Amino acid sequence: AEAAAVAAKEALAAARAQAQREAEKKAAAIAEARNAEEGVWREAEAAAVAEARAASQREAEAPMRLEQEHLDTEHRMQEEGARLDAEQGAQEEEEMATIAARAAEAAERARTEHDAATVQEEATGPIL
Repeated sequence: AEAAAVAAKEALAAARAQAQREAEKKAAAIAEARNAEEGVWREAEAAAVAEARAASQREAEAPMRLEQEHLDTEHRMQEEGARLDAEQGAQEEEEMATIAARAAEAAERARTEHDAATVQEEATGPIL
């Protein structure tokens, strides 16, 4: 009977030890799950903070981007105006050259006609 009592105590101690090990495994698994959950929350929080910072940065840069776009547009308009002015100037120069050439031709014709009239006048007398 005493041997049976010792065996029962040993079996009870072994069962308690087994239950203790299982309880420790469950506690470790629960702790690991909590740590993993906290890690996910920390990562999500870090991502949200990073996104908020990026949005704040974009918002802060928006006026500078708009100002730069405005300056770029003004610059393009000035370049286009300068190009149009240059084209107009070249066209006006071409027109002036054409007018000058026509005037030179007209002057040459007048000189030729005057010379011809002078020659005729010398040959026949004044034309009345």
